[in-house]
Amino acid sequence: MFGSAVARSPPMSLGPPESIAPRPAETLERTTLAKVTRRLLPFLFLLYIVCFLDRVNVGFAALQMNQALGFSSAVYGFDAGIFYLGYVLFEVPNNLILARVGARRWIARIMITWGLLAAAMMFVGGPLSLYGLRFLPGTHPAHLAPRWVSGSS
Repeated sequence: MFGSAVARSPPMSLGPPESIAPRPAETLERTTLAKVTRRLLPFLFLLYIVCFLDRVNVGFAALQMNQALGFSSAVYGFDAGIFYLGYVLFEVPNNLILARVGARRWIARIMITWGLLAAAMMFVGGPLSLYGLRFLPGTHPAHLAPRWVSGSS
């Protein structure tokens, strides 16, 4: 009597509703971000530390460099500022080239030339060579921090 008149509801599912269940594209995005986080972020963190060390390195070098090469505090102060001048002037062009060339080649090129310019600091003999060798390295890491922090590639 009661069995035939009662409408049966569909069996309950233990999983999330279909509107909440991850789609294949979302799953791919999550796995890709997890892989990038594991493989790329430690390397980028190391580069960021090297970039920071390069910026503050001249402060430690100035303790003996100013006396050995006869630089005044004005020469040192201008030198500290000229690094950031290159940084500011080349931030946008570096980001445009990075978008066109690709991160793998551009970051590799930056790291190689940046290392060569940092090693060339041992050849500083006067104020002009100091200015040039501090301006040029300032142009190389100009795009690193803005791109990394914004998360774009």
